[in-house]
Amino acid sequence: MKTITERRTWVSEARQEIAAVRQLLRSPGPDTYDRCRPRLELAIGYLERFEMAVRAEPFSNQQHARRELEGIRRELEQVTALINGAAAFYQGLGQIVAAAATGYTPAGHPGVWQPRARLAVEG
Repeated sequence: MKTITERRTWVSEARQEIAAVRQLLRSPGPDTYDRCRPRLELAIGYLERFEMAVRAEPFSNQQHARRELEGIRRELEQVTALINGAAAFYQGLGQIVAAAATGYTPAGHPGVWQPRARLAVEG
């Protein structure tokens, strides 16, 4: 049997990890996703423990659990928006770099990026 304090701690820990991910995503770089992954995995672990405890012994006040989970849902929506924004930025940057490398067609569209084929064999 898990106490309410333990359940709250898991939710609090999950929220802290999600907040750290949000902070990392505010100024994304090439390694941001790799730095976010372990924190998201920790948050998932805390939420899984919380879910198992609630399934085993539901809260007497279901509103408390709903409020906690609703807060986490909102925070994850923010993370999703930040990830989508970073992805769009880097997609646009890739298009700019590709256009700079290939030039433009007579119709004014970026040229087709065709990197040279390479084969590497090790050992």
